[in-house]
Amino acid sequence: MKVSIQQKLNKSTVLSMMQCYKNSPCYADYSLAYDEIIAEDFSSLTITGYYVKKEPDKRMDTDTVYQYLIYCIVTLGVEFDNLVNKYFLHNDFVKGMIVNTIGDFLLFESSRKLYNRIKGESKAEGLHMTSRFEPGMGDIPVEFQKQILDEIHSEYKTAITLSTGYMYAPQKTLGFYYGASPDLPNNIIDHDCRKCQSQDCHYRKVLVDIKQGDLLTTIQVNKGTNLLDALRSHDLSVPAFCNGKKACGKCKVKQVGGEQLVLSLEEKALLTEQEIRQGVILACFHNLIKDIQVEIAEEKETSNIVGDYHVNKPKKSKYQVVSIEGLVEDPEIQPSVTQLINQKLDKAYVFNLQTIRELSQVNHLKEKLFLLIKDDLEVIKISSSSIKAYGVAVDIGTTTLVLSLIDLMDYREVDSYKISNPQGAYGADVISRINFEIEDNTHVQGRLIRKAILEGIDSLVKENNIHDQDIVDVVISGNTTMQYLLLDMNPHKLAISPFTTMDLSLHQYQWSQIFKNTQKECPVTLLPSISAYIGSDITSGFYYSNLMNQKGNILFIDIGTNGEMALKVDDCILCASTAAGPALEGANIKCGMSSVEGAINHIRLQNNEFEYDVIGHCSPTGICGSALIDLIGELASHDLIEPSGKMVKEQVEIYSDEVNHVALYQEDVRQFQLAKSAIAAGVEVLLKHAGLDYTAIDHVYLAGGFGNNLDIHQAVQSGLINSLLENKVKLIGNSSLGGCAKFILEYKSKESFREIQQMCKYIELSMDVHFNKAYIDHMFFQ
Repeated sequence: MKVSIQQKLNKSTVLSMMQCYKNSPCYADYSLAYDEIIAEDFSSLTITGYYVKKEPDKRMDTDTVYQYLIYCIVTLGVEFDNLVNKYFLHNDFVKGMIVNTIGDFLLFESSRKLYNRIKGESKAEGLHMTSRFEPGMGDIPVEFQKQILDEIHSEYKTAITLSTGYMYAPQKTLGFYYGASPDLPNNIIDHDCRKCQSQDCHYRKVLVDIKQGDLLTTIQVNKGTNLLDALRSHDLSVPAFCNGKKACGKCKVKQVGGEQLVLSLEEKALLTEQEIRQGVILACFHNLIKDIQVEIAEEKETSNIVGDYHVNKPKKSKYQVVSIEGLVEDPEIQPSVTQLINQKLDKAYVFNLQTIRELSQVNHLKEKLFLLIKDDLEVIKISSSSIKAYGVAVDIGTTTLVLSLIDLMDYREVDSYKISNPQGAYGADVISRINFEIEDNTHVQGRLIRKAILEGIDSLVKENNIHDQDIVDVVISGNTTMQYLLLDMNPHKLAISPFTTMDLSLHQYQWSQIFKNTQKECPVTLLPSISAYIGSDITSGFYYSNLMNQKGNILFIDIGTNGEMALKVDDCILCASTAAGPALEGANIKCGMSSVEGAINHIRLQNNEFEYDVIGHCSPTGICGSALIDLIGELASHDLIEPSGKMVKEQVEIYSDEVNHVALYQEDVRQFQLAKSAIAAGVEVLLKHAGLDYTAIDHVYLAGGFGNNLDIHQAVQSGLINSLLENKVKLIGNSSLGGCAKFILEYKSKESFREIQQMCKYIELSMDVHFNKAYIDHMFFQ
């Protein structure tokens, strides 16, 4: 393959390769010379890459353990050599050196781009690649330059030649090759600096070996790169609830090799003594100077993530299958087939492009055809055999991601897919993620969530033996920030008053618009929001619970990283959102963790001893939010926490062994007080606006994964829920996901969301005079 490679120059990198920095005496002269070179000579630079894939020649001494060898050359061409020579011939040595260095930069970066292209193609073929082999490096003789050029010339006639000393001309030409086989480790390093003798190379990297279960990965990063940033940049999941601000103590990795890193007092304060003895470090505290080996935790079991919902068969379905037969073509009138179908059905249905393509494959129109019709308006699928059709409901939570595969013919959930939200590496709460996104022009959080959704859909398709084209509808809900990140939108206005949003409407996009590929052609619907902090996860919950049509005074609460609450009174839904903080999701709690394997999720105090349930029935490694409420409720009811929140003991130990130490600390109680006060005060403000008290509430709908695991009595004991509401609470599960599923199944469901948006009135708690007083009052334990 011959490819043209586009490569942007980086002035600071090029000059630093010449040991010229902003504080260097030569910087002003070199910077000016660089600018003049770019203006004069770089308008039409051509960088060309070549690569061919061959089976190894067993007659050669080359290692034949690989199924293929991939030979590569990157060249800047003879014009670049002429440019370098022009400046040296005119004794303009500064510009000559700069151009020469630009050539080195372009050659290295372009070869890396070529590697990424080849790697992507190889992955699609089920092949894994080795690191780069370079003649003259390690055990590869320089004479192998000829073999590479011969293989390239066997496919392409280039102007590249080889000297008797096996040097390429043009000079800025680089030859290298890779091994490729299906059974190789999934390598993510192109140039392995350990094989290179050039110790002073500007591009020399620090290598990080990462063990995760049975998987061993090696990455290369620039010297001085933060370890947390290095792991995140390669999609290696490490919790970072504070987004690397050295505050949460969650980005734990275990150093298992390399020169031992020194822990600061600040870092030690966030670790237990057992962890320090085991070599646990916090990734955000360490900038890498030398090679290191670390171990990170395996992905935890996610079966405890709540995806429960129940959708009844709708009164009228959005999708229906009809059959027709006996279409007769008329040579005189010559109607189109779509006209014939509409005549047969006595209705003017719309046909999309994919449907017309399917129709063009039908050979015998007189025979029976099956049509999938959406909202009694559009024919979206045609087949000469029976039709299968599925939808995918997607709930993007701040902490979790849940997908549900729905059979549109049987009105049931077929399967679900649950993982932790991979954006958790960039902060536990939406503000942390907004702040990261504002500075990140690569939109890594959007890429991660799209990749996770695609992997989830692919998994559901494969596990249930269905075809990609059988997925005809995808509906997504999530808080407003999650939707911004999904769409690569700049969320900066969501973090500052007056919290302006770009758009709150329901939108239907094409698959390629969201996921940036043409793998499927089904529409993707994003449900509407109410405000910056009442997102589509909440409107979806309203729709799922049929809140707009419920009789009486209904309180709706979704407790998670954010606390959203609504009060339905007559024909109005009062909405509010409060920054409950991530404590109830296990963040900002010293031994806190998400609801995954190893987390204690329920605690009881019996005869001065703690009894507990652990997700995964294993040794406990921490406590999740529901257990935190249980624990504080028990301590409060046994007078082990004073009304002010002060613990009778500075810490309460729950479990300890040689590896793990699980306890509750005074600062954990303070974090909980902030969260429960925000939620309780928010509810109180809604009641005040409605002119009601707690006795007037008929029902309380508690939504979300956190609510589903909640012990209501302990929530009352801890002060999270008012005692007058204890017997009125109904747990409704993942109402955000359930609303998406209901939207997929129900006829003209868009109209219900228009009604919801019209009924909702948003109350900004930060501007409400009653909120601050209520917030302080609810800090206390009664």
